[in-house]
Amino acid sequence: MVVVTLIGLLASIAIPSFQRIKLRAVSSTFVSDMRIMEAAFQGYAQEFGKFPADTAAGVVPTGMAGYIDADRWASATALGGNYKWYDAGSYIGIMIIAPTASLSELSLIDEWIDDGNVGTGLLLVTGAGSVVLHVMEERT
Repeated sequence: MVVVTLIGLLASIAIPSFQRIKLRAVSSTFVSDMRIMEAAFQGYAQEFGKFPADTAAGVVPTGMAGYIDADRWASATALGGNYKWYDAGSYIGIMIIAPTASLSELSLIDEWIDDGNVGTGLLLVTGAGSVVLHVMEERT
């Protein structure tokens, strides 16, 4: 009985630590992917003088085939969900539509990589976590 209790106690300590480490790995992958994608879109913009047009989720923006890996763009992101190029309204950036990460996980990732507020900065979360926007440029 003592051994079972001890194992349960150790598990209750280890599981939250493991979940936090896993979330850090997801966060690192997300940041790395965003840097690669942002560099590709910036390269396109430098070559053509503008960013590509807005697209649907999972659809590679017109002209970007030589800049980004279409298979990677069409596959699930590190946060779950699909990539979408967003160039409309007041922001230009890479959206993640329907991420599987919870709002609390997204808030924690925002603390680690941005300003700690999912409503401001370079990482915006809207719709109770249904959309994540990595802001590349803000229009005024």
